[in-house]
Amino acid sequence: MTLIALITSLILQAQIPETPKTSEAWVLIVDPGADLFTRFGHSAFLIRHPNGDETVYDFGVFEFNSSFAIRFIKGEAKYYLEKRDLNEFMDGYMREERTVRGHLLNLSNNKVKE
Repeated sequence: MTLIALITSLILQAQIPETPKTSEAWVLIVDPGADLFTRFGHSAFLIRHPNGDETVYDFGVFEFNSSFAIRFIKGEAKYYLEKRDLNEFMDGYMREERTVRGHLLNLSNNKVKE
């Protein structure tokens, strides 16, 4: 599995473009996983800046425990936003052997900063 993670990381790093000349916003789409709570996939926003800062705003993060399914069915599940760097975000999904695709949004530099 370590070899697969290494190869995957090299492929994914090759797909991430060079540092942008202006700020960029991306939608990251994570393919579904094998566990029940990962079957629907996941999405997040990536903001990249010319200074090399790459921050992921990961919506829909939750704590999966024994009462989550009941809270989910009742519409009472608690979700939150997690802010982290791109490498940390990618590492978690690579360990789960899930594909992450990025789609660059057509936004002006000012809109990305907003």
